Amino acid sequence: MAHCTPGWQYLHNAQSSGVSRIIVCWNDAILEVGCLDCYSQAISCNVRIKETQTTCFVTFVYGSNDDDERKALRDHLLALQRTVSNQPWLLIGDFNIIRSCKEKIGGKGFKFAAMDFNNYLESLDVEDIPAQGFFFTRCNQKEYGSRIYSKLDRMLMNGAWFQHCSYLEAEFVNPGISDHSLAIMRLKNSFNTGPKPFKFNQFLMKHPSYPDLLASKWNEVVTGDPMFCLCMKLKNLKGNLRTLNKKHFSSISLRVRQAKDNLCQTQLLL
Repeated sequence: MAHCTPGWQYLHNAQSSGVSRIIVCWNDAILEVGCLDCYSQAISCNVRIKETQTTCFVTFVYGSNDDDERKALRDHLLALQRTVSNQPWLLIGDFNIIRSCKEKIGGKGFKFAAMDFNNYLESLDVEDIPAQGFFFTRCNQKEYGSRIYSKLDRMLMNGAWFQHCSYLEAEFVNPGISDHSLAIMRLKNSFNTGPKPFKFNQFLMKHPSYPDLLASKWNEVVTGDPMFCLCMKLKNLKGNLRTLNKKHFSSISLRVRQAKDNLCQTQLLL
């Protein structure tokens, strides 16, 4: 590695996974990097940009193809969040899972895995960095009819980054001979991303309180032309749907584990 990047520093996770699944390299003249945690699917670092004195946490991810191992990564990141606390945090890499069906062409779907992924990203308080370039970041390079395109690679930032650091922009460029697009992240002087986008999930409609919640907001009197009334009713409904989602559907995996533990404790008392 020293021959490929003379004058640079590097670290890897071979001691955690048996092979170097992740290698982190940096120019010591530009960045000051300290290893915070080394895991088989992630390396987390304290990073300081010397020119701007910007400090943050950065986690480099290479998620497993195995569902159970990806759940272990999820638990690892949720535990790591307690260490990060309210500090700026970036998560970068191949998570090996999509967030929605529109992020994949070909192959089988990942409906429930994607739902779990979205829930734990919400629990981590992270969102995708605004990106340009290639939407699908991975192609299996197989022949026509068996080819699969998917968005597995992401660059994410937490809410604290919005408050304390520069605006970020991501770009996924032509992969060339690789099956993954190269990801480039840039720090910008301007910062104007707008509010966090609202995402409506269809499972909200299955909650018993959804019909009454919808009716109460839809029956509110709004004056103006029909399009304005429609937009205002949707806007008024959005806040209640956010609350409903956070209260009843966030951290699904944690709720399942808690319910299982409660069941086991109850069975021991029988």
